[in-house]
Amino acid sequence: MKIVLPALVLVLGLLLPARAQNLPLQEPDDDLRDLLELIDSDSGLLDPAIRPYLNTQAASLLQAGPESASLRVRKEACIYAAALGHGNDSCSRKIRKPNLRYPPFVFHIRDPEIRAAAGDFKLSVRPVYGQRVLLSGRDFFIQSRGGFSFQAALGRHVACYGSLRDNYQRNFVLSQPGWLTREEGGNYKLNEGGRKGGDFSEMRGGIVLSNRWGSLSLVKDRLQWGVSRYGSNIFSGRTPSFAMITLDIRPAAWIRLNYFHGWLHSEVIDSARSYFTVNGDYRAKFIPKYIAANMLTVKPIRGISLSAGNSVVYAGIPVQPAFLIPFFFYKSVDHTISHGIDNQNSQVYASLSIRRFSHLHLYANLFVDEFSVKRISDPGRHNFYSTQAGFSLTDLLFEGWQAGMEWTRSMPLVYKHRVPELSFESNRYQLGHYLTDNAVDVRLWLTLRPMAFISLKTAYNHALKYNDYPYLKGIAVDQYPAFKDKVWSSESWEFKLAWRWSYLSDIYACLEVINTEGYNADGRTAAENLERYTSPMYYGNRVLFGFGLNMGI
Repeated sequence: MKIVLPALVLVLGLLLPARAQNLPLQEPDDDLRDLLELIDSDSGLLDPAIRPYLNTQAASLLQAGPESASLRVRKEACIYAAALGHGNDSCSRKIRKPNLRYPPFVFHIRDPEIRAAAGDFKLSVRPVYGQRVLLSGRDFFIQSRGGFSFQAALGRHVACYGSLRDNYQRNFVLSQPGWLTREEGGNYKLNEGGRKGGDFSEMRGGIVLSNRWGSLSLVKDRLQWGVSRYGSNIFSGRTPSFAMITLDIRPAAWIRLNYFHGWLHSEVIDSARSYFTVNGDYRAKFIPKYIAANMLTVKPIRGISLSAGNSVVYAGIPVQPAFLIPFFFYKSVDHTISHGIDNQNSQVYASLSIRRFSHLHLYANLFVDEFSVKRISDPGRHNFYSTQAGFSLTDLLFEGWQAGMEWTRSMPLVYKHRVPELSFESNRYQLGHYLTDNAVDVRLWLTLRPMAFISLKTAYNHALKYNDYPYLKGIAVDQYPAFKDKVWSSESWEFKLAWRWSYLSDIYACLEVINTEGYNADGRTAAENLERYTSPMYYGNRVLFGFGLNMGI
């Protein structure tokens, strides 16, 4: 069953008449996203609650562009479109010189890339390289990244993509399970070979089948659901990538259904399947863990996008065919599957994006883990939910700037579960908001773009984490007081100046003034709570100076 069902889905997909390859857009950072959303404010082509965006969506927006756009926007759109293989010749000549042509290959040097084409077959291969340095007093951190990425159209029906990246962080690592950080998670090997720090390698990619109204794919990747600028409270995309089957159906411009079934990594030992070999070695096996999730997006009127969906994390049982049906309400399904025993872990969520007003984007997300109507009228009890809201202003009065605010508030025990293998996690990294439960996060930002591909960004962030309550059976967990005792806080100012010389390559310098503290709470000292939630690179009051180079990322 585990192999037959996914294989059957893919075989059926091959029979669909495909016209375009809807590969996920490998965004370099916020710059391309901001440009796409600026252009999209008139067209409404994008669905802001679903990321990554698609190459086809990006190409359509960049090629069209608003007629009233400034010279900077038109220039950036032209260059990005050329880099995606959809630009005009004049734009390509501006950024692609010098090109070396050795049939059937084309070598681009400024934005390093090899391209080849033969009929319906197209291939693009890019090297990946990056260096990141942070300095604070006598402490310093260096991150090196290297590898390659590729995209290929295998005729009219099938496309594939991949990215292999090796990451090494010297002296410190910035992300570990349980640390409250926006840094992407990784499965680190720590202090290997006497080197202080950590390294991990990650392969992402997959195969995509597309037609004019949707796509079906088998991928190992990250995704983000929920409208957000600095980390959604639905699916944030911070976890190490995991394998999934995805379905994207767009029968009309005003409606879209997204679905995925993922193979998560519980990292909980299954003692019944673990064993000792004849040599006495212990072979540990993890409990199998899965997730099924959907999101239906409708656009009732121009400028308004409303999305809603649900998900279920389930473990310890085979892949369930009912959870492979993309439009089901999975909590109801679980009542049948788990009849007479404990249920699996279900969630519901919604997202709203409003672009009805010129220059202004309003958005909000709601994530509900457990809900009871009786709790609403009882002031001593609470439901388990997280809310997020924000806005951004762009190019009001004069061109080339954006400002905004994002606020997140999560009640106690949201994202948690009393059964470890049913947690809303993969590789022990949170699937939802980076602060997890019982927390508040406020972020304000300002971005200036005085000319094409040069940006100056500043941001203020204040994050508060309160009591980390245990989720135990037989205890009235919905009566835990919310936002009672602080256990951790972080307040920071960030400044970054960046110059992007090609589609996927930039150089930057940054300055961060940060104060991270732990507090005496939950039976731990302030120092213990600081260590529990924070990388040592960010302990206490810090002034960090950084610079970096990215190529192909």
